[in-house]
Amino acid sequence: MIPAERLHSSIALMSASMGIGGALGLPVAAAVAENTSWRVLFWATAVLSAVVLVILWRVVPESSGKVNPGRFDLVGAIGLGIALTALLLAVSKGADWGWGSSTTLGLFAVAVIVLAVWGWWELRLSEPLIDLRIAVRPVVLLTNAASVVVGFGMYAQSLIIPQLLQLPTETGYGLGNRCWRWVCGWHRAV
Repeated sequence: MIPAERLHSSIALMSASMGIGGALGLPVAAAVAENTSWRVLFWATAVLSAVVLVILWRVVPESSGKVNPGRFDLVGAIGLGIALTALLLAVSKGADWGWGSSTTLGLFAVAVIVLAVWGWWELRLSEPLIDLRIAVRPVVLLTNAASVVVGFGMYAQSLIIPQLLQLPTETGYGLGNRCWRWVCGWHRAV
């Protein structure tokens, strides 16, 4: 339903919103969970989803019949699901199973092979699950790359900085357990 000239910038905006949402979502979720209950996060998401559904129903016009609804790419969805499952399983369990174990290496190999076949399949279709031709255009590609870099940076700092600060004071840069108590006490004082 988006005019062709606005399609690329719309996809780039959606990609950017995922990075921005993650950057804003972590501190907001932490504040909500700390000051109320973690259950509030789920109820707030349910209410927000219902509100957005009503807004979409009221604002987005019905298709006039000129728009081709497209066809669902079941083979592409299954292929992408298999590839991502293999990749994420290998990354998340690699440390436990051993990075050089046959299971971990096999899952990485499955991910690479299935992603290659999936990419070939998607490029053959006129209505793919993910249009890779659009994904490699500079506006979309650079936005996605920036979102990945920001995501890595955000998650790395939220994991690494607390660990470094909790190191023993003998290291010269760790604050030991005092750091964690200080951080936990600081947000209550503010």
